[in-house]
Amino acid sequence: MDYPSGFPKHLQPAVDAAIHNAEIELINARKAARGEFWGPTERRAILKWVKSIFFVFADQACQAGREDIWSGPSLRRVLDDYLYKVALTAEYKSPSSAGAGDHYQKSLASSTTAKIKESDEWAELQGKLKAVAEFRAASAPQAVSSTQPPPPPIATEKTGDTTKFLKRAAWFQERLDDREWDHNTLEQHNGPDHKTNLKILAGRRVTTKVLARLIVGLNAHRTAPKVKYSDIPKT
Repeated sequence: MDYPSGFPKHLQPAVDAAIHNAEIELINARKAARGEFWGPTERRAILKWVKSIFFVFADQACQAGREDIWSGPSLRRVLDDYLYKVALTAEYKSPSSAGAGDHYQKSLASSTTAKIKESDEWAELQGKLKAVAEFRAASAPQAVSSTQPPPPPIATEKTGDTTKFLKRAAWFQERLDDREWDHNTLEQHNGPDHKTNLKILAGRRVTTKVLARLIVGLNAHRTAPKVKYSDIPKT
């Protein structure tokens, strides 16, 4: 199965492993059935195969949402499309439906999709999607209301024509020290790359998208206090 367009390469290995593991479990289920792999036995095995792959993909897709790769509508559309794709692939693999025709296979895939959307795992996924949406909202720069006066200019130190974000640099270094990390470590946790981290530590300007990824990387640490986008100094 091909991945959806835009699915990041660094999130694919977990799904690759889930696909291989699901294949092993399906083979073992067929062996255990001893020639009786049909009817309810086969349907349960197919449902398990689809769930084993799809929900791992869904977790990685949620991470893509946190990394600002897919927006809310795009994320939901990708999940719906991939679920049906996995379900249809399962029918192509099924001995009992392989020769039944495309219409019948699509009907079974739609039935499997409907069952999964009634499951506890699907309800749990909705909670994860809600958390992603809340994270994106908290990470987004706050818009200034047109009815309010604009904020006062931010005092910054300038060297030549380059604005220096020195408080931000110091804050970032403190957060790295809290985690016993350096500028190279953050890249391993879906944060900005090491060159961008050096720019931040040097007090140079970066985009809001980079700062959002900075929060993702810092919050990947298991024990250090979590940080929010609003914690990042503006100077």
